[in-house]
Amino acid sequence: MQLGDVIASFRRRKRIDQKGMAAQLGISVSYLSQIENSNKMPSGKLLNKISEVLGIPVTTLLFETMDKSSFNDPEIQELFNRAKPIMDEMINILLAE
Repeated sequence: MQLGDVIASFRRRKRIDQKGMAAQLGISVSYLSQIENSNKMPSGKLLNKISEVLGIPVTTLLFETMDKSSFNDPEIQELFNRAKPIMDEMINILLAE
């Protein structure tokens, strides 16, 4: 999944519309839309603000962009497969707050 898809998915799960999120971030709705459509990449500073608004650590946003095929080593792939359900549960807890 691309970073923009992850951001959009978490925003919707938190029931924040684009207008409200853009206002909290201090950016235009158009710019947020470009980020969510993966036409623009947020700066590190903006990515930190996005994570704060969503209540999700930046590392979690980035983790969600990965899948098993992100790794060549079978042992790492297995570790990823075991970690993914735990991360998913953590995300569900964070988003429920």
